[in-house]
Amino acid sequence: MELTKNYKQAQKRLSQIQENMTSNSLEAANLRENIIQIHKDRLIEINDLYLHDRWVQLYPHDDISCIKLSAEIKNETDKRIDYDYHFEMVAPPDVNLKMRGRSSLGEKVFASIIVRHALADIFAKDCPIFGLDAPDGNLDDSINEKLIDLLAE
Repeated sequence: MELTKNYKQAQKRLSQIQENMTSNSLEAANLRENIIQIHKDRLIEINDLYLHDRWVQLYPHDDISCIKLSAEIKNETDKRIDYDYHFEMVAPPDVNLKMRGRSSLGEKVFASIIVRHALADIFAKDCPIFGLDAPDGNLDDSINEKLIDLLAE
């Protein structure tokens, strides 16, 4: 009789543990989806509100319409997601190309600076200092002047 009672209690406890595990798994899956959505939303914000407008405003040539920061999932496990980030340039008429191997050093430097500025605007709005190491290297004089105006804002 005692053995049967202990067995039923153990079964009941096991059932409760399994229910908790299922609930926790669902919560973890929902949290993971929310984090992925926030990541996507941040990329859209960076691209639409910062990179596109700044590129159009500052880049003096018409061979590249704008640039975008893209992310592809490189590796995904239960505990983490690794992303591969890269720049894409949009060449007329709306052709997306990875910048690596296709753009000049000046274009890469310029893209890097405006991305850093965008990230600082988004994640460190209250920080009064924005430092760059040799930001004008390999940039056209016309871009340098516009970039100085942007950074002075």
